Amino acid sequence: MSKPLRFRSRQDLIVALRKCASAEALDYHLSAEERRPLKEVVHGWVSPNTFRAFHHCKRRPSEVLRECGTDTLGEEENLRRLSRVRSQEDYDEWHRNWCDSLLEYWGAEAGKPMPWGPSRKLPNLLMKGLLSDYRDCI
Repeated sequence: MSKPLRFRSRQDLIVALRKCASAEALDYHLSAEERRPLKEVVHGWVSPNTFRAFHHCKRRPSEVLRECGTDTLGEEENLRRLSRVRSQEDYDEWHRNWCDSLLEYWGAEAGKPMPWGPSRKLPNLLMKGLLSDYRDCI
């Protein structure tokens, strides 16, 4: 079994990731015809297993998460705002704001608080799906 990698800084991690063979996928762009509709990307951002962690809500967790994702990324203006991100710090701020809005939206719509960790993880999953289809738009 190999040892876990340790990085001294965020920059060291980024350099290592860029050297990975899988990093070639980051340069892959789908044509407009090949892209899934944005609503489909938002709908598929988490699997059904994810929702088991959020039982006993006043509304179905899948509905709440997908609404929030659609509100955040489903409109062209929101994609334009994301496309203006030019640095890691800009993205971190954008991501933090989105996560905070998810926490607020979830509390109001689901009727119970979402833990901090999932409020960060779920937007990351959506960004993964978004980048697979819409990288050239962002």
